[in-house]
Amino acid sequence: MDNSRLQNAYEAAQQLEKSGDIKGAVSAYKKIIQKHKDFRPAYINLGFIFFQNGVYRDALTCYERALALEKDYLVLFNIGSIYYRMQEYKDAVINLERSRKLNSAFPMAILVSGLCYSRMNNYRAAEKNFNEILVIWPDNRVALTALAIMYYNQGRNDESISFLNSLLDIDEENHRIRELKSAILFKSGDVAASAEEMKKVTQQGENYKFYNEFISTVPVEVMTDRYGSLDEKIETLRGQEGHENLISLSLCHLFKGETDTAIEYLYQAKKELNH
Repeated sequence: MDNSRLQNAYEAAQQLEKSGDIKGAVSAYKKIIQKHKDFRPAYINLGFIFFQNGVYRDALTCYERALALEKDYLVLFNIGSIYYRMQEYKDAVINLERSRKLNSAFPMAILVSGLCYSRMNNYRAAEKNFNEILVIWPDNRVALTALAIMYYNQGRNDESISFLNSLLDIDEENHRIRELKSAILFKSGDVAASAEEMKKVTQQGENYKFYNEFISTVPVEVMTDRYGSLDEKIETLRGQEGHENLISLSLCHLFKGETDTAIEYLYQAKKELNH
Protein backbone atom coordinates (compact mmCIF):
# COMPACT_ATOMS: atom_id res chain seq x y z
CA MET A 1 0.00 0.00 0.00
CA ASP A 2 1.61 3.25 -1.13
CA ASN A 3 1.51 6.37 1.02
CA SER A 4 -1.46 7.99 -0.71
CA ARG A 5 -3.55 4.81 -0.57
CA LEU A 6 -2.54 4.31 3.07
CA GLN A 7 -3.58 7.86 3.94
CA ASN A 8 -6.92 7.46 2.13
CA ALA A 9 -7.59 4.18 3.92
CA TYR A 10 -6.73 5.76 7.29
CA GLU A 11 -8.99 8.76 6.68
CA ALA A 12 -11.81 6.42 5.64
CA ALA A 13 -11.38 4.44 8.89
CA GLN A 14 -11.44 7.70 10.87
CA GLN A 15 -14.65 8.73 9.13
CA LEU A 16 -16.28 5.43 10.00
CA GLU A 17 -15.26 5.97 13.63
CA LYS A 18 -16.60 9.53 13.69
CA SER A 19 -19.90 8.45 12.13
CA GLY A 20 -20.40 5.86 14.90
CA ASP A 21 -19.78 2.79 12.76
CA ILE A 22 -17.46 1.23 15.32
CA LYS A 23 -17.55 -2.24 13.82
CA GLY A 24 -16.64 -0.87 10.41
CA ALA A 25 -13.89 1.30 11.87
CA VAL A 26 -12.34 -1.65 13.74
CA SER A 27 -12.36 -3.70 10.56
CA ALA A 28 -10.80 -0.85 8.57
CA TYR A 29 -8.01 -0.24 11.09
CA LYS A 30 -7.24 -3.97 11.24
CA LYS A 31 -6.91 -4.11 7.45
CA ILE A 32 -4.47 -1.20 7.54
CA ILE A 33 -2.38 -2.92 10.22
CA GLN A 34 -2.33 -6.21 8.31
CA LYS A 35 -0.87 -4.48 5.27
CA HIS A 36 1.26 -1.88 7.04
CA LYS A 37 2.44 -3.24 10.39
CA ASP A 38 4.45 -0.14 11.31
CA PHE A 39 1.60 2.38 10.82
CA ARG A 40 1.43 3.63 14.39
CA PRO A 41 -1.70 5.88 14.17
CA ALA A 42 -3.89 2.87 13.32
CA TYR A 43 -2.73 1.03 16.45
CA ILE A 44 -3.46 4.08 18.60
CA ASN A 45 -6.94 4.68 17.17
CA LEU A 46 -7.84 1.01 17.35
CA GLY A 47 -6.56 0.86 20.92
CA PHE A 48 -8.75 3.84 21.81
CA ILE A 49 -11.85 2.15 20.37
CA PHE A 50 -11.16 -1.03 22.34
CA PHE A 51 -10.50 1.01 25.50
CA GLN A 52 -13.75 2.97 25.12
CA ASN A 53 -15.71 -0.25 24.72
CA GLY A 54 -14.11 -2.05 27.65
CA VAL A 55 -12.10 -4.53 25.54
CA TYR A 56 -9.05 -3.87 27.66
CA ARG A 57 -6.73 -6.72 26.67
CA ASP A 58 -7.06 -5.88 22.98
CA ALA A 59 -6.54 -2.21 23.79
CA LEU A 60 -3.33 -3.09 25.65
CA THR A 61 -2.06 -5.07 22.68
CA CYS A 62 -2.62 -2.12 20.34
CA TYR A 63 -0.98 0.42 22.65
CA GLU A 64 2.00 -1.83 23.35
CA ARG A 65 2.59 -2.25 19.63
CA ALA A 66 2.38 1.52 19.18
CA LEU A 67 4.85 1.93 22.06
CA ALA A 68 7.26 -0.53 20.46
CA LEU A 69 7.32 1.69 17.37
CA GLU A 70 7.90 4.89 19.35
CA LYS A 71 8.06 5.80 23.05
CA ASP A 72 5.30 8.23 23.93
CA TYR A 73 4.14 9.51 27.35
CA LEU A 74 0.49 9.56 26.22
CA VAL A 75 0.57 5.92 25.10
CA LEU A 76 2.18 4.98 28.41
CA PHE A 77 -0.51 6.94 30.24
CA ASN A 78 -3.20 5.08 28.30
CA ILE A 79 -1.59 1.75 29.17
CA GLY A 80 -1.50 2.78 32.83
CA SER A 81 -5.14 3.86 32.67
CA ILE A 82 -6.16 0.51 31.20
CA TYR A 83 -4.41 -1.35 34.00
CA TYR A 84 -6.20 0.95 36.46
CA ARG A 85 -9.56 0.04 34.90
CA MET A 86 -8.60 -3.62 35.14
CA GLN A 87 -7.76 -3.11 38.84
CA GLU A 88 -4.16 -4.17 38.23
CA TYR A 89 -2.82 -1.21 40.16
CA LYS A 90 0.87 -2.15 40.41
CA ASP A 91 1.17 -2.49 36.63
CA ALA A 92 -0.76 0.77 36.30
CA VAL A 93 1.69 2.65 38.53
CA ILE A 94 4.71 1.22 36.66
CA ASN A 95 3.44 2.56 33.34
CA LEU A 96 2.23 5.86 34.78
CA GLU A 97 5.65 6.45 36.31
CA ARG A 98 7.22 5.69 32.92
CA SER A 99 4.86 8.30 31.44
CA ARG A 100 5.95 10.86 34.05
CA LYS A 101 9.62 10.25 33.26
CA LEU A 102 8.96 11.23 29.65
CA ASN A 103 6.85 14.25 30.63
CA SER A 104 7.10 15.30 34.28
CA ALA A 105 4.61 18.13 33.75
CA PHE A 106 1.74 15.87 32.63
CA PRO A 107 -0.74 16.07 35.53
CA MET A 108 -3.06 13.20 34.59
CA ALA A 109 -0.33 10.60 35.16
CA ILE A 110 0.19 12.01 38.67
CA LEU A 111 -3.56 11.99 39.36
CA VAL A 112 -4.21 8.42 38.24
CA SER A 113 -1.10 7.26 40.13
CA GLY A 114 -2.65 8.78 43.25
CA LEU A 115 -5.86 6.87 42.63
CA CYS A 116 -3.87 3.65 42.20
CA TYR A 117 -1.98 4.17 45.46
CA SER A 118 -5.23 4.88 47.30
CA ARG A 119 -6.70 1.64 45.91
CA MET A 120 -3.64 -0.21 47.21
CA ASN A 121 -4.11 1.47 50.63
CA ASN A 122 -0.76 3.23 50.26
CA TYR A 123 -2.21 6.46 51.62
CA ARG A 124 1.10 8.22 52.13
CA ALA A 125 1.99 7.87 48.44
CA ALA A 126 -1.57 8.75 47.40
CA GLU A 127 -1.52 11.88 49.57
CA LYS A 128 1.80 12.94 48.04
CA ASN A 129 0.43 12.59 44.52
CA PHE A 130 -2.83 14.39 45.22
CA ASN A 131 -1.06 17.28 46.94
CA GLU A 132 1.35 17.47 44.02
CA ILE A 133 -1.64 17.76 41.70
CA LEU A 134 -3.12 20.61 43.75
CA VAL A 135 0.11 22.60 43.44
CA ILE A 136 -0.23 22.66 39.65
CA TRP A 137 -4.03 22.23 39.43
CA PRO A 138 -5.57 23.81 42.56
CA ASP A 139 -9.21 23.25 41.63
CA ASN A 140 -8.90 19.61 40.62
CA ARG A 141 -12.05 18.05 42.03
CA VAL A 142 -10.78 14.47 41.98
CA ALA A 143 -7.73 15.31 44.12
CA LEU A 144 -9.75 17.51 46.49
CA THR A 145 -12.45 14.86 46.93
CA ALA A 146 -9.93 12.03 47.36
CA LEU A 147 -8.02 13.92 50.07
CA ALA A 148 -11.25 14.91 51.83
CA ILE A 149 -12.41 11.28 52.00
CA MET A 150 -8.95 9.94 52.93
CA TYR A 151 -8.62 12.39 55.81
CA TYR A 152 -12.19 11.68 56.94
CA ASN A 153 -11.44 7.95 57.05
CA GLN A 154 -8.32 8.68 59.09
CA GLY A 155 -10.27 10.81 61.57
CA ARG A 156 -8.59 14.03 60.41
CA ASN A 157 -11.90 15.87 60.33
CA ASP A 158 -10.64 19.47 60.24
CA GLU A 159 -8.41 18.75 57.25
CA SER A 160 -11.22 16.88 55.52
CA ILE A 161 -13.62 19.80 55.98
CA SER A 162 -10.97 22.20 54.64
CA PHE A 163 -10.88 20.29 51.34
CA LEU A 164 -14.68 20.01 51.26
CA ASN A 165 -14.85 23.80 51.67
CA SER A 166 -12.52 24.17 48.69
CA LEU A 167 -14.87 21.96 46.67
CA LEU A 168 -17.86 24.04 47.75
CA ASP A 169 -16.01 27.20 46.71
CA ILE A 170 -15.88 25.67 43.23
CA ASP A 171 -19.47 24.38 43.27
CA GLU A 172 -21.55 25.63 46.19
CA GLU A 173 -24.63 23.72 45.02
CA ASN A 174 -22.96 20.31 45.18
CA HIS A 175 -25.32 18.82 47.75
CA ARG A 176 -23.44 15.51 47.99
CA ILE A 177 -20.31 17.32 49.16
CA ARG A 178 -22.41 19.39 51.55
CA GLU A 179 -24.05 16.25 52.92
CA LEU A 180 -20.61 14.73 53.55
CA LYS A 181 -19.52 17.91 55.28
CA SER A 182 -22.66 17.78 57.41
CA ALA A 183 -21.95 14.15 58.36
CA ILE A 184 -18.36 14.95 59.36
CA LEU A 185 -19.46 17.94 61.43
CA PHE A 186 -22.07 15.79 63.16
CA LYS A 187 -19.55 13.02 63.83
CA SER A 188 -17.11 15.54 65.32
CA GLY A 189 -19.82 16.82 67.68
CA ASP A 190 -20.70 20.12 65.99
CA VAL A 191 -24.41 19.37 65.64
CA ALA A 192 -25.44 23.00 65.06
CA ALA A 193 -23.01 23.47 62.16
CA SER A 194 -24.07 20.10 60.76
CA ALA A 195 -27.72 21.16 60.80
CA GLU A 196 -26.84 24.44 59.05
CA GLU A 197 -25.20 22.52 56.22
CA MET A 198 -28.24 20.28 55.86
CA LYS A 199 -30.46 23.36 55.67
CA LYS A 200 -28.41 24.54 52.72
CA VAL A 201 -28.87 21.13 51.11
CA THR A 202 -32.65 21.44 51.41
CA GLN A 203 -32.49 24.88 49.84
CA GLN A 204 -30.29 23.78 46.94
CA GLY A 205 -30.94 20.12 46.17
CA GLU A 206 -33.60 19.50 43.51
CA ASN A 207 -34.93 16.43 45.33
CA TYR A 208 -35.40 18.42 48.52
CA LYS A 209 -37.04 21.27 46.62
CA PHE A 210 -39.43 18.80 45.04
CA TYR A 211 -40.27 17.31 48.44
CA ASN A 212 -40.82 20.73 50.00
CA GLU A 213 -43.13 21.67 47.11
CA PHE A 214 -45.02 18.39 47.59
CA ILE A 215 -45.45 19.00 51.32
CA SER A 216 -46.81 22.50 50.66
CA THR A 217 -49.56 21.00 48.44
CA VAL A 218 -50.84 18.57 51.12
CA PRO A 219 -54.39 19.70 52.07
CA VAL A 220 -54.76 21.13 55.57
CA GLU A 221 -57.39 18.53 56.53
CA VAL A 222 -54.88 15.76 55.95
CA MET A 223 -52.70 17.31 58.63
CA THR A 224 -55.53 17.16 61.20
CA ASP A 225 -56.83 14.00 62.84
CA ARG A 226 -58.74 13.01 66.00
CA TYR A 227 -55.63 13.80 68.01
CA GLY A 228 -55.73 17.43 66.93
CA SER A 229 -54.10 19.67 64.37
CA LEU A 230 -50.36 19.75 63.72
CA ASP A 231 -50.04 22.97 65.69
CA GLU A 232 -51.76 21.36 68.67
CA LYS A 233 -49.54 18.30 68.41
CA ILE A 234 -46.44 20.50 68.29
CA GLU A 235 -47.50 22.37 71.42
CA THR A 236 -48.08 19.09 73.28
CA LEU A 237 -44.78 17.57 72.15
CA ARG A 238 -42.78 20.66 73.11
CA GLY A 239 -43.64 20.04 76.73
CA GLN A 240 -42.25 16.50 76.63
CA GLU A 241 -38.75 15.12 76.59
CA GLY A 242 -37.10 12.14 74.93
CA HIS A 243 -35.73 10.98 71.63
CA GLU A 244 -39.08 9.77 70.24
CA ASN A 245 -40.79 13.09 71.00
CA LEU A 246 -38.04 14.98 69.18
CA ILE A 247 -38.54 12.71 66.16
CA SER A 248 -42.28 13.38 66.29
CA LEU A 249 -41.66 17.11 66.50
CA SER A 250 -39.37 16.89 63.49
CA LEU A 251 -42.04 15.09 61.46
CA CYS A 252 -44.75 17.56 62.46
CA HIS A 253 -42.67 20.53 61.33
CA LEU A 254 -41.74 18.68 58.15
CA PHE A 255 -45.41 18.19 57.27
CA LYS A 256 -46.02 21.86 57.93
CA GLY A 257 -43.34 22.66 55.36
CA GLU A 258 -40.98 24.04 58.02
CA THR A 259 -37.98 22.05 56.82
CA ASP A 260 -35.29 23.98 58.69
CA THR A 261 -37.06 23.51 62.03
CA ALA A 262 -37.65 19.83 61.22
CA ILE A 263 -33.92 19.36 60.63
CA GLU A 264 -33.05 21.07 63.92
CA TYR A 265 -35.30 18.71 65.88
CA LEU A 266 -33.98 15.71 63.97
CA TYR A 267 -30.40 16.61 64.88
CA GLN A 268 -31.39 17.16 68.50
CA ALA A 269 -32.90 13.66 68.44
CA LYS A 270 -29.73 12.18 66.98
CA LYS A 271 -27.61 14.03 69.51
CA GLU A 272 -29.71 12.75 72.41
CA LEU A 273 -29.59 9.19 71.04
CA ASN A 274 -25.76 9.31 70.94
CA HIS A 275 -25.47 10.49 74.54
